[in-house]
Amino acid sequence: MNNRKDVNQVQQFFAEVEEELVSLQSIDSFEMLREIIGYSKHLPEFPQDLMTEENRVHGCQSTVFISAQPEGEHVSFLAFSDAQVLRGYLGILLQGLNGLPAREFLQHAKGIVEGFAKRTNIAASVTPTRANAFGNIFELMEKQVRELA
Repeated sequence: MNNRKDVNQVQQFFAEVEEELVSLQSIDSFEMLREIIGYSKHLPEFPQDLMTEENRVHGCQSTVFISAQPEGEHVSFLAFSDAQVLRGYLGILLQGLNGLPAREFLQHAKGIVEGFAKRTNIAASVTPTRANAFGNIFELMEKQVRELA
């Protein structure tokens, strides 16, 4: 994967996505949803052998798996979902956070992601039963990075 990043690059990515989503939301929430789904094209293939209970995101209506992959001191993720919108969420999170050093992930990612989710109101883009998915996905990412560190 080898796409090393620092916190400034991560913040910049989420700020750009936030700006796009907020502007689309003010026009039409369907357009915001279409933009979120567009990020699903950035997901790499998810190997079948990683579809384990440890990698399963619990609390989601859909099937979602995420797996942290160490790359020296950096971390990248592989992810899968059977739902288009959640694949979009995964695409945003992976594109934004892949390549960040594990130490910086644990220090900064939660604040960046929570701020992004709050300012974009991304949970409002889905049904109430899927509204917690974004947070549940990130929680498992954080848990896995903690275990790698």
